[in-house]
Amino acid sequence: MMLSKLPWAMGGLALASLLVAAWSPLLAAPPALRPDAPEVYHVRPGDSLWGIAGRFLRDPWRWSEVWEGNPGVADPNLIYPGDRLLLDTRRPGRPRVRQATAEAPGGLRVVKLSPRVRVTELDTAVPAIPVDAIEPFLSRAWVAETRALEDAPEVVGFPRERLLAGTGDRLFARPIREAREAGYAILRPGAALRDPISQEVLGYPARFVAEARLERTGEPAILRVTNAVMPVRLGDRVRPARTDASVLRPFLPQPAPAGLKGHLLAGLDEASRIGQYACVVLDRGARQGLKSGQVFAVYDGGHQARARGGDRVPESEVGVVMVFRVFERVSFALVMRAHRALRVGQRVAAPPASIASPASIAPHGPAAGGDRRAPELRSHTD
Repeated sequence: MMLSKLPWAMGGLALASLLVAAWSPLLAAPPALRPDAPEVYHVRPGDSLWGIAGRFLRDPWRWSEVWEGNPGVADPNLIYPGDRLLLDTRRPGRPRVRQATAEAPGGLRVVKLSPRVRVTELDTAVPAIPVDAIEPFLSRAWVAETRALEDAPEVVGFPRERLLAGTGDRLFARPIREAREAGYAILRPGAALRDPISQEVLGYPARFVAEARLERTGEPAILRVTNAVMPVRLGDRVRPARTDASVLRPFLPQPAPAGLKGHLLAGLDEASRIGQYACVVLDRGARQGLKSGQVFAVYDGGHQARARGGDRVPESEVGVVMVFRVFERVSFALVMRAHRALRVGQRVAAPPASIASPASIAPHGPAAGGDRRAPELRSHTD
């Protein structure tokens, strides 16, 4: 019996070997360099890690595959304005980017630090993504599991019967009975975020509106707006200011895990069109293992066309987003690329170049660096 099964076992091993051999060029495909990738790049104030990676690579989220960090330093992944980056293509198929060294006075060798982003070091280290685009959402906008914000003090009026308040203006809120030294944040509750398939509530968002300081407790209390990113309205909520330290941890662009799929759930600002550097909400969060820095491609299509006999419209990549803040069931992401205006409801999945194993590749899947059509996205719960 054992001998009779041996040919089948050997055949299975041979088939597996053939499959591995067939897929190995795809799995080992190196990150594609841009045709105009510089041999030397000098880091400048205002640069972001994403922008620097995009000067060298077609897919900036694959930066960690080419970056050669400096050993023996506290954090080999920090990069600073003034640093000089060198592109090394001497090894075919294995491009590398490394930092140049310099000679200090007296002949001492100086090794500079290199790219991994710390949002806490905005004055020195280069950030992963343009911080001015996400700053209002880094620690002050949030998504709650419950409607707790509805119980917070409410903005009930403004002096001289005004309808809005801005920086420097006073406002009335009730009730605030105790003063807090840390100051206050004014937030605007949003509509519940729901799973587009099951309609389960995923969270209750609150947009950051302004900072304020308390001038008098009471019912109503009096506050003065010290920094407004948008006009304060009646019905906005007031709560003690706080910073979420978890969003200040370093993060590096990387492809989202192969097979992880979701949807673009909402926009975070009031713009009618979602374009580059707009902030969006994804219906995936810590529960699904999301981390800051993970990159998703955005896909459109896959629906039945109204014309041409109702043929199915192929899905195609229309943008790229990077996660920068993660909640339990949703996350905030920044649109890094938009080939055209994005819209709520479009699907997101790991970029095509981030294929990790043959098991995650459909037989009709695209070759790395080739067709940018979507991986199979059958349902939200796959």
